[in-house]
Formats: sequence, structure tokens, C-alpha cells
Amino acid sequence: MDSTKRDPSTDFGAGVLAQAYLAAIVESSDDAIIAKNLDGTIQACNAAAERLFGYQPGELIGQSVRVLIPPDRQREEDDILAQIRQGQRIDHFETVRLTRDGRPIDISLTVSPVRDASGAIIGVSKTARDITERKQAAAALAAQQEWFRVTLGSIGDGIIASDPDGHVTYMNGVAEMLTGWKNEAARGKPLADVFQIVNEHTRQPVENPAGLVIRSGHIVGLANHTVLVGRDGAEYPIAVVKSAPHGELARRWIKLVKSPAGAAALREAGFVPCRAR
Repeated sequence: MDSTKRDPSTDFGAGVLAQAYLAAIVESSDDAIIAKNLDGTIQACNAAAERLFGYQPGELIGQSVRVLIPPDRQREEDDILAQIRQGQRIDHFETVRLTRDGRPIDISLTVSPVRDASGAIIGVSKTARDITERKQAAAALAAQQEWFRVTLGSIGDGIIASDPDGHVTYMNGVAEMLTGWKNEAARGKPLADVFQIVNEHTRQPVENPAGLVIRSGHIVGLANHTVLVGRDGAEYPIAVVKSAPHGELARRWIKLVKSPAGAAALREAGFVPCRAR
């Protein structure tokens, strides 16, 4: 007997185990996985898909996948099927789908063709991930940034914002006037290039407190007689450098206060002075 001859029953058993293992992985995935034929009829789905879309076990089987698609997005399914028939894969397509009770949810879709042993495309595999919270957070952040932009653009003090590395990200109109830099030209430049300060009497450069603000995250004041030297050589007395609270924006704000009363009030509040060097 040839000991090198493979036992077909062994290969069959290994194949069954591999399929069972793969099925267990699909069923335990946190992502929603749906298998459908080329007509869009759902052939199988995992528990995560049923939870995401609000269906009972087995309820989606045999239904058209279009029950999950809003009326104004039905064309997306036509485009997806057309690409799949050409053997193309769709990665991380962000769209909106519907739960059983009609609630829209934001999802990220990955769609792949399913092939048989000969390589022919016989179906479609869809993986969906709920990104509703991420989209809501992004929208809230965008609204907050717009609020900051409008608010900072309308106040009477000069405002300069930087990233944590000390590069300018924003200047309002007053800061543009004081520094002589336009917002577009200053964006991305080191703060020290835009925000140049000296002692009014000694003419010596003053340690730029923006670096202290960035390192410490605390409010930092300036010594008396500190002036900002604009790009055109004009000089303006200023009173304070202020950092934004730590948070999602991860920015630092420089607030330039020009009035003597404002400067005195800030000194009384205990701002740390920066000495001329």
C-alpha cells in the first residue's frame, strides 16, 4: 500500500472544520456582515447585522437588501452591483442605511465579490460598520470650530491660534492688523516669526511667552512696557498671552490686549510676567 497517498476523507474533514471555523469568525464579528446574490437578495447575515439593523434572527434572509436602503439612495445599490459584476471591490464607502423601524444610521461599507471554485462571481459580501457616533462627533467639532471662527473674528482683541508645535493656524482681523501678517500668509509659520515682541525702553527682545503657553498650558502674562513689532515696523503695546483649555481642538490661543486698563486688570489677576532677555 502506498503510504504517501492522501486519504480523501481526511481532506474532506479538514475542509469541513475550516468552513466551520470561518463561520464562527463571521458570526462573532462586531461588524455587520451580509451575503447576497447578484440580484440583491440576502442569503445570509451574522448576528451583528441583525442587531445593527434591528431585525430578528433569520428575518432578513430572503429579503432584498434594498429594504435597508433609503429611497433617495437606491441608485447606490445599482452602482455597487455594477462594480461587483466587473470584479471590483468597494472599500470604506460612507453612506446611510435604514433600521427596521426606519431610523437612518451612518455606516461605512466594504463590498467584495464572492467567487466559486472556478473564479466566477456568484454573490456579494457586504461588511458594514456603524459610524453614527463618529459622524455626530465630527459634526459637533465642525460646529464648535465654526463658532470659534465667527466669535474670534468679531471680538476687539487680536487672536492668534497655534498648533501644539507652535505653528500658526489662525489669526483674526485685529491680529492681522497688529502683526502686519495676513492669516493665509502666516498659517503654518512659527509663532516667533509672526509674534515678535521687545521691551519698549531697552529695545531688547522679550522671551516669547507663546512657548511657555504651549509647554505649560497655562495663562502667561507679559512684563510692563512690552510691545509687539509688526511686520511693517509699527509697534503696539500688548498685555497678555492666553492659552485655550486643553481639549479636542488641541490649539493654543494668544490674546493680545492693548488697553492700559485691561493690562492692569490682568496683572492684578496674577499673570506670570516674562522678562526681557
